[in-house]
Amino acid sequence: MAARTKNAYVWQQGRFESDIDFWKKGLSDPEVVKSVKDGQCLRLFLDTAQEFQFFHHAATQQLQSAEWLGSVADEEMDETADD
Repeated sequence: MAARTKNAYVWQQGRFESDIDFWKKGLSDPEVVKSVKDGQCLRLFLDTAQEFQFFHHAATQQLQSAEWLGSVADEEMDETADD
C-alpha cells in the first residue's frame, strides 16, 4: 500500500479465488480493481474512510484464512528451498 495525497494505492501480490469480485463489492468505484502483471497481481485504490475500513477488516480478519493461489514468486521460492 502506498499513501498518496488523495487516495491509497494497493498492490495485491498473489491472488485468491474470486478476489476481483471481493474487492469490487467493498469499493465505491469497482472499476479501480484491475488485474496486473499478467494476471498474477491486482491493483486498486482506496479513496474513502469506508474503503479504508473495508480494506483493514479484509486484511486483518477476512483474508487471514484465504487460500492464496500459487504464483510465479511462490514457485521460485519452492524451487530455491529444494536446493
